[in-house]
Amino acid sequence: MKYTKQIVILMSVNLIIALLLIFIGHNSRQIEITNSNLESSINQLKKEIVINKIEYTFHNNSEYLKKLYELYKKKIDDNHENIILTFNDFSSKDMNNIFLVDY
Repeated sequence: MKYTKQIVILMSVNLIIALLLIFIGHNSRQIEITNSNLESSINQLKKEIVINKIEYTFHNNSEYLKKLYELYKKKIDDNHENIILTFNDFSSKDMNNIFLVDY
């Protein structure tokens, strides 16, 4: 019974360390769950961005716009086909016949 005091001190220190590790483990698990949720939402946003980029390229394609117009309008006048201008068309210096029209 000579070392009773030291044994009690070491057991209480070990108990405190064990409780502290359980607390830290619980907090790290909550952080891991939050990170997992954030990662899944980031992946979902990345998928939506890729889909939006694909839709954007289709909407800038004049053939795609013509097909959409044909879907919603039964008849298209081929004689009055609209020319869709891109930014590169505006940036070229040699174009002289650009008219402004109220749309």
